[in-house]
Amino acid sequence: MNAQLRRAGLMVSGALLGIAVGPVAAFADNPIRDLNLTEGKKAPGVDAIQTLINYAGMYALLACAGGFLISLLIVVLGPRLGFEHGSRIGKAGILVSLIAAFAIGMATVLINFFFNMGLKA
Repeated sequence: MNAQLRRAGLMVSGALLGIAVGPVAAFADNPIRDLNLTEGKKAPGVDAIQTLINYAGMYALLACAGGFLISLLIVVLGPRLGFEHGSRIGKAGILVSLIAAFAIGMATVLINFFFNMGLKA
């Protein structure tokens, strides 16, 4: 009886091992490595989406520039007009505007970097 239980245990553990290894073995050849983005440029609507993203980035950078200029005016004119905390709030606005502009500019660089790192993995 012990031999039968051991055989049944081996069969169950072998089946579980097959379930655990099966999905990993299916992706062993890594189909993402064969990804060709130049063919994706022919997809319908890609040009419109790219234009939309470029416009959104442009408007976001214009908003950062506007925020920077308004914050600069608050730093300079705020305390002179009786706004006690104008200098501190204006400096925070300048910092936020610069960080937002940096993030917008670095977005494509970071996305391309991590995409290329994923292809090498």
